[in-house]
Amino acid sequence: MEAVMVYDNYTTNEKIIHGWGFSCLLDGHILFDAGEDGEKLLENLDSLNIDLEDISKIVISHDHWDHQGGLWALLEKRPGITVYSCPGFTQEFKDKVKDLNGNLIELENLTEISTGIYSTGEVIGTYDGDPISEQILLCNTEKGMSVVTGCAHPGIISVVDKAIDLFPDKSLNTLMGGFHLSKRSEKEVEDVYGKLKAYGFKNYGGTHCTGDFAKQFNTFEIAAGSRIEL
Repeated sequence: MEAVMVYDNYTTNEKIIHGWGFSCLLDGHILFDAGEDGEKLLENLDSLNIDLEDISKIVISHDHWDHQGGLWALLEKRPGITVYSCPGFTQEFKDKVKDLNGNLIELENLTEISTGIYSTGEVIGTYDGDPISEQILLCNTEKGMSVVTGCAHPGIISVVDKAIDLFPDKSLNTLMGGFHLSKRSEKEVEDVYGKLKAYGFKNYGGTHCTGDFAKQFNTFEIAAGSRIEL
């Protein structure tokens, strides 16, 4: 199963625009998050030869501007497409999806949204002291389970624990996405990665809000334009 990084703070080449946020295409048709800017997102999709008609569903990890900002441009191009959110997203977000003729589905619990691709359903984290709803995608392939995060506001360790609780018999392959470690000290980051290594992941690809220091632990290059086999 291929993951294509569509949007990130960094880019792999001059043809792919970088911007604050995250977006990733999974298995050629599931778009996970939409970055901060619709125009940039659409340009990157075009540069990566991703046809909008091939995108069958959109999953938004959490209701922050840098993950849903590009969604509105997509909905204008693809009215009627299914958008997966969490029940705890703002009413403003939900109303806007419906106003743009998106088919909104709120996921509370584990849900298979495509063959081998699951949403954890709503997981509660914190942001600036307030609760925040987030969902994480789990990709099960013959290589094992890969965990793909938007920002991991619940904490990357808690996110992995949730994935293991949901699929206790699956081996772990790749952990990628935003790990939300950019404001953590070097010691804290080292402690987090020490715990992650104990889980047995084969590959790490921290991006977006992971933080520059934490990215030294990456086992592959990841930025807008990267293609990763899960």
